[in-house]
Amino acid sequence: MSESGKNPLAESVQWVKGIGPQRAELLVRLGVRTVEDLLYLLPRDYRDLRQISSVADLTGDGEQVVEVTLDRAEVRYSRTGKEWVEAHFADRSGWLKVQWFHRPDIVDMLSGEQRYRLTGKCRFRDGRRMMSNPRIEPMGDSEEPTTPGIEPVYPLTEGLRPERLREAIAWCLERFSDEFEDVLPEKALKKHRFLSISESIRAIHAPNTIEEAHRGRQQLAYEEFLVLQVALALKRKSRQRRPCPNVPVSPQVDARIRRLLPFQLTPDQDRAVADIVGDLAGTAPMNRLLQGDVGSGKTAVAIYALLASVAAGYQVALMAPTEILARQHFRTLDGYLSESRVRRRLLTGSLPAGERGAILEKLHEGEVDLVVGTHALLSKDVTFSKLGLVVIDEQHKFGVRQRAAFDELEPQPHRLVMTATPIPRSLAMTWFGDLDLSIIRSRPPGRGETETYLVPADARDRAYGHLEKQLRMGQQAMVVSPRIESEEEETRDLASLESELAARFADIPLGVVHGKMADKDRDGILRRFRKGDLRLLLSTVIIEVGLDIPNANVIVIEHAERFGLSQLHQIRGRVGRGQQKGICLLIDASEDEETTARLRDFADTNDGFRIAELDAQRRGIGDPVGARQHGFLGCRVGDFLRDRAILERARGDARKLIDHDPSLSDPAWAILRRTVLQRYGKTLSLALVG
Repeated sequence: MSESGKNPLAESVQWVKGIGPQRAELLVRLGVRTVEDLLYLLPRDYRDLRQISSVADLTGDGEQVVEVTLDRAEVRYSRTGKEWVEAHFADRSGWLKVQWFHRPDIVDMLSGEQRYRLTGKCRFRDGRRMMSNPRIEPMGDSEEPTTPGIEPVYPLTEGLRPERLREAIAWCLERFSDEFEDVLPEKALKKHRFLSISESIRAIHAPNTIEEAHRGRQQLAYEEFLVLQVALALKRKSRQRRPCPNVPVSPQVDARIRRLLPFQLTPDQDRAVADIVGDLAGTAPMNRLLQGDVGSGKTAVAIYALLASVAAGYQVALMAPTEILARQHFRTLDGYLSESRVRRRLLTGSLPAGERGAILEKLHEGEVDLVVGTHALLSKDVTFSKLGLVVIDEQHKFGVRQRAAFDELEPQPHRLVMTATPIPRSLAMTWFGDLDLSIIRSRPPGRGETETYLVPADARDRAYGHLEKQLRMGQQAMVVSPRIESEEEETRDLASLESELAARFADIPLGVVHGKMADKDRDGILRRFRKGDLRLLLSTVIIEVGLDIPNANVIVIEHAERFGLSQLHQIRGRVGRGQQKGICLLIDASEDEETTARLRDFADTNDGFRIAELDAQRRGIGDPVGARQHGFLGCRVGDFLRDRAILERARGDARKLIDHDPSLSDPAWAILRRTVLQRYGKTLSLALVG
């Protein structure tokens, strides 16, 4: 902190030497607004320039450094008037020709017999060594060669030159690197042999070795992860202090629930049930994430939890993000409970006022045991007599406040949230670190596997030929397009596909659904498809969740290159839900080899967790599960995939710390406490330490 009391790290980057208002605007594109942001703009790579080559030893492999003396330089012109600077340099081993394009100013800094250090890629023409647009640095008059260091390579944006950015960061590093506060007390730094944040920042931007740079980055990643994991541990601890319903599950209740299910649970499902039974009988409200691959049977586990709570005398609620999914859940439950005395109702926004009012009254009076609904369950006029458990399906489609709407009740109901979007464990541990985690990987026996084939666009007619064959055999099928309408002529949108399919399959009943339709119209078409009145369904991605048609075993996905792999996996999961194998045909209209390789990797596996890893590695972690609503994607240094070991360590340290000091009241942790509140206090409602 400066003598004036102002934090120089919070000053606008435009006041940094060499930046100014114009370059500050460019830096905003890189997320840089303050001095601190600039020092947290980490290199994406490093160039090791410590090895000096002679001219004779230059090769065509990568960037190299050579120290040479200028012989002559001149501005040259092409026949069309374009100009460039051409110079000839030499050392004791040979001659090097160098050209600079679009840099006429370079000739003014070149003077005869001056020594220079050039850094660039060498190429050969007619046996002669050449460089184009190398970086150039005057070396002074010393005959002794000087050794360059390790040069950071920063992310750039158009209009921002790398040398200007390096100079600005070096200027800030010299003046402000000691202004950073360590979240760990000095005793902890020494115990773990950690660098301070200031030392880490300097190691990253001006390392003596590549290893030193990596150590500095890992140290900053640990600090970031620790702050996040402490916040999650505090949130978890505060929830554990709340009173909750007591839901013991006796062997008799367990046997009764299992008799209602028309199948035997898989080992993965049994493990998840055991986790939930332990939570329900505990002294703290359950807060568990049930994560399962497409078709793994999460709903059966949720039904077990719902019925166990009803058996203990509590009301329960199952909330889904769409009316389609809510109706499907209600149909499933209604089928399982047809011989049961459980009183159940469906509550959605489309219910007539009179019917809705009657359900609300019965909920309030305790005359409904189980309610399935959409966001309508969050309305202020929805009250329960004795709510014991809330199950939230596809939880990432609800906002943070929506998911926490039931938390204000006393006693606080147990909460089970589910997602069919596979999330790498390290990401799940971060984004939902205040939740316990159960994972279902295996699929119930009797469900067919789905085979996936990548079809180039010029062979799409073969794909539709296969689809037609399956339709003629009595099966149902689906076609998915990424767009309802598109101005791009080459894009097969919903409108053009509807005409094409109606002409090709004139005798096959066809239905079309998309997100802009009225709920009543869309539900009507899906109901007819479910009953088998419609044999072919054309849709946008609206069907990625909530559609369970055992007789639909073929799906064609147009423009597969426009989808993320995890989303493709969800769409593919709409087929192969019966006993027959599913067929998924991906139409690849891209001309990009990397995109095709990505789709080929997808086609080679049905493992959603593997697919999630591939998606995260290729596209970045993105926002596959609504994590931005948690505020957890703001890590500037740590990478949840690459730095898993660091993340695990930070998580363990955070939990030990909060178990020992639940309010971070020890003065030694004052800076950590303040940092946690500043970064995550509002997001996680951490009034506990406020």
